[in-house]
Amino acid sequence: MEVLCVHRRVVLIFVLLILGALGMWLAFQMAARNAPPRVGNPIPDFTLESTDGEKISLAAQRGKAVVVVFVASWCKVCREEMPMMAETFRAHREHDVVFLGVDIYEDYLVAKKIHHEFDMPFPFLVDAYGEVTTRFRVKGTPTTFFIDRNGILRDVVVGGPLDRGYLDKEIAPLLGITSRKVKIASKPSLSVVLTSLSFW
Repeated sequence: MEVLCVHRRVVLIFVLLILGALGMWLAFQMAARNAPPRVGNPIPDFTLESTDGEKISLAAQRGKAVVVVFVASWCKVCREEMPMMAETFRAHREHDVVFLGVDIYEDYLVAKKIHHEFDMPFPFLVDAYGEVTTRFRVKGTPTTFFIDRNGILRDVVVGGPLDRGYLDKEIAPLLGITSRKVKIASKPSLSVVLTSLSFW
């Protein structure tokens, strides 16, 4: 009887240890999933629906350079920047560079309207409730994330409008090209202060 009790205690302790380890692993996974992006680290994944009704995930773009720009219809600077984003996307499409626009805190119809208004050639995703916006610590628009082919965040730029020359210089390292080899269309136009915040 005493041996049976000892056996039960050993089994109970073993089960508790397994459950504790499982709980710690799940907590770690949740923390990693909800962690904000940091320059030099893998970019966290997200999935949002586009204005065309397609669900698009960031992880699915692995192997390609990715530019993610957070915008809003009421953002004057975003509107100034959109034609240049479209032009730069078209120029780099053959290099397998993906552009994703993320419309923040606005509903599907508003996002679809601005997508069509500027005839944007790349997907516009809808973050109506700001879940991704909050997790990515986007404090203002436009905010642009530059991600390399390995899914590593290389830079974050807050503000704009970014011109073709500035965008080319940011995209070149994502493709493994030195900036000297990139033809600069014009000097960066920094009508709004551009910063890379320390917590990125």
